[in-house]
Amino acid sequence: MRLVADRFAVDEDGRAFDLVTGGQVTLIVGTAGGVSEQLRWTVRCTSIRGLRHRAKAPLVDFGMVGEASRFEAWYGGPGLGADYPEVPDLQPKDCVLRIADCGLRMIHQPAIAALAEMFDAGRDARPRVASLIGPAGVGKRTIVAELARIARMNGFIPVAARLVTSRQAELWRGRTLFVIVDASDEGSWAAMLNAALAAAQPHVLLIVGEQERRSIGGVVVRRMPVDALVSAVWPAVSGGALERTVRRAAERADGLPGRFARLLWPDWKRDAAVGCAGSRTRLPRVAEVRAMYGVEEIGDEVFDPLPAATSWPAPGELALLRRKMAHAIEDLARGRQAPGIRELRQVVGSLARRGAWSEAARGAVALAAALLRRGRTREVQAVVADGRDYATRAGEETTLVDLAVVSGEAWIDMARLDEADSVLGGALAAARALPDAERTAAVSIAVARGSYWRGEYADAETILSAAPDTAALRARRTLLAVRIAVGLGDPSRAMSLLTTVADGGAAAACVTAFVHLAVGDLSAAERDLAETLVLARAARDPLRALRARLLRAEIERRRGRPAGALAQLQRLARVMATAPPILRARWDLARVLASPDPRAGEGVARHVA
Repeated sequence: MRLVADRFAVDEDGRAFDLVTGGQVTLIVGTAGGVSEQLRWTVRCTSIRGLRHRAKAPLVDFGMVGEASRFEAWYGGPGLGADYPEVPDLQPKDCVLRIADCGLRMIHQPAIAALAEMFDAGRDARPRVASLIGPAGVGKRTIVAELARIARMNGFIPVAARLVTSRQAELWRGRTLFVIVDASDEGSWAAMLNAALAAAQPHVLLIVGEQERRSIGGVVVRRMPVDALVSAVWPAVSGGALERTVRRAAERADGLPGRFARLLWPDWKRDAAVGCAGSRTRLPRVAEVRAMYGVEEIGDEVFDPLPAATSWPAPGELALLRRKMAHAIEDLARGRQAPGIRELRQVVGSLARRGAWSEAARGAVALAAALLRRGRTREVQAVVADGRDYATRAGEETTLVDLAVVSGEAWIDMARLDEADSVLGGALAAARALPDAERTAAVSIAVARGSYWRGEYADAETILSAAPDTAALRARRTLLAVRIAVGLGDPSRAMSLLTTVADGGAAAACVTAFVHLAVGDLSAAERDLAETLVLARAARDPLRALRARLLRAEIERRRGRPAGALAQLQRLARVMATAPPILRARWDLARVLASPDPRAGEGVARHVA
């Protein structure tokens, strides 16, 4: 399959499918023509797309493809649009109208402009999440259809949530998505989390439903006044029995365009339209878009997820694998990292091959977290990709959140802060909506850590203060708050926070050394670092030991012994070759600061930038 116009999937047989609905469309691609022809065509398509009629297929979308081609996408068969008037905005003359001859213009909805701001390319890397709220028939489908077009024109690929993990997902790999979710669907957050984990981009998620969603900003679609509904009928009706019929329907519609259309045209899908007597002008179509967005033809065979090759487990085999996984996780907790990682990797693969998706997904989370502690960030992302597939097949949104946290932390360690924001932003929205206090706290800590490394200390403090206080993460949260307080220039608050940490191990000792270094107490900082190295060795935490050695080199430099600092840093060169990029960047900066080279200031400016 190939992607056309960032919205339509076209197979080898020429069948085209709209990714917004999964429904089949007729895609017409031709040459663009000259400037005047393009202008005439654009005006006509814009007018036709704004009209709906019960007996004519709607124009879904249109625009340019490449530099010299244009496309039209219709719901229906070939030859569409031939019986639309050349200038649809003109009112037919000398024509005795019946209600069957009329259609509706699309009614302007302020919600479109409000939600279109989500596609602003100038915003930060975090995903945008919003909800569209309104009763059935108020025009939500029309708004979604217009937003899909706006998204496509701004470089996003609009795609229904149920298609995000389909077998055609390769078509939009690495692209920024506009994910459309029906609020009534189960697992609505899985689509956003899958999109973020597959491609760390600032995706947009729109949840469409009748009720407000917890912790998500929403736009409410207002009911239409009677006069607005009457004026939407095209050709316009004024005076006589026809206007009275239309006005009665508008009053009974209770401000809902969908109900208004059904009252006027109960047989919307069955009747053929009849043109005006004695006129060759055939009349366009209707406003509230049941046919446009609510297409029932779904290419299931095209968009079904790829089947997984699994084997039936032998009796007792799954229980044995679960015990092995528990044993491997215990090894990791005791600091036996290498055998624990090796066994856990084998067990996760075995569980996946037997279709035990839930256990395989949880094992993938544990494996990715263990690799992250060892600084093997590239392997973390590979394990997260596998775990995403397992969690999706198991239908576990909470496990997807856990994977997003590990992935976001890995992106931070890789010094890819935009990617981290993209992944963690979606995870934070999902965790708050589920709701899950512990996962919300975990994601918030990771997001605040990303802001800390950007130097946005005030934002980091705000994010951290809004996070739930959970016992399991209290020490980690407090230690990050200490570092943020130092960044804000408040060492007294940092010291006060440190007194609340009961037993933080090597991490607490290292942060304490950092605070003492910030206030200039170099002797205390050196004692703290000696304790850090002992605790890190006991916990088999090599990254913590590396951070402590970098601080030791900084103490040497501040004591006026740059040569000693350089010697210490040089001894770390071999280890730094495989360290996470964020640690390598700190090591490079420390070497530049300790260098006697008069051009060292240029190196510092480059690292800070």
